[in-house]
Amino acid sequence: MWRIVLLVAALAAPGIAHAQSRFTGQLDIYSFNAPDGWTPYTDRGYADVAYDAPGGKSQGGIFAGLKDAERSLSDEVTSFIGSDALQERRTLTIDGMPCEFASVVKEGYIRNSMLLCHFSVPFSDGPVALEFFLGSAAPVASADWQMVIFWQAANSIAWGAAFEPAP
Repeated sequence: MWRIVLLVAALAAPGIAHAQSRFTGQLDIYSFNAPDGWTPYTDRGYADVAYDAPGGKSQGGIFAGLKDAERSLSDEVTSFIGSDALQERRTLTIDGMPCEFASVVKEGYIRNSMLLCHFSVPFSDGPVALEFFLGSAAPVASADWQMVIFWQAANSIAWGAAFEPAP
């Protein structure tokens, strides 16, 4: 975890770029099309970027970032699901990278969705397994239209050339 925190602190200004409607994350590991008309934030701490839906954060949001991969991809998704009401879970490939997706309803009124992918990143002291996440949270009443925006972002993801799936 410390490696990521230091990486974010060292690269916060130059490592994050928002050109037109494309967001590029840390070390150019990933990029995706940002939701048009949504307000971006890069100061929320838990993610490289978060976008609030039109109408504000209470209407939902989409967020993306990196963290240390602490468990297997399947175990990470299982942990995300927890005891919440599972709506969907599936394995898929995004731009050639194996990923998992899950969607749950928390406490009966918030739909949370998460796309997770694991990478092996070559650092000078050896490869490090990282986890990319693209998440969505919205009131159940507005979750369907927000998932359209989520999948537009997910389907536009491109990975940096130097990174490979984690073993």
